[in-house]
Amino acid sequence: MFCPECKAEYIKGIKECPECGVELVDELEKNGQGGEEDIPNIIAVLSTYSHGDVAIIKSILNGAGIFYYFKGERHLGLVRPWADPAKLMVREDDKNTVIDLLKDLQLQSGGWFPNKE
Repeated sequence: MFCPECKAEYIKGIKECPECGVELVDELEKNGQGGEEDIPNIIAVLSTYSHGDVAIIKSILNGAGIFYYFKGERHLGLVRPWADPAKLMVREDDKNTVIDLLKDLQLQSGGWFPNKE
């Protein structure tokens, strides 16, 4: 199941995209609806070792309706503490908006990636 808006893929049984609120489709159309040219570039904008940071960032981005995910969140602090941070991944088009939303946030651990402008 796919969201025709954000192009996210969901498991069978999910009927509506939790991010966009639109009905999911079985397949994305190739011409203008899900072709490779429509797939957004996802980039890392910050990293953290703190579950608290992750929770606060999620709350802020959910409230703003920003698509994101944390790469490595599930293993945060379990596999190799202080070696594998959770990385905040966002659409490249949303990078400046995310930076603006989070610029005053005092992270408990981690920091911004060098691509911050």
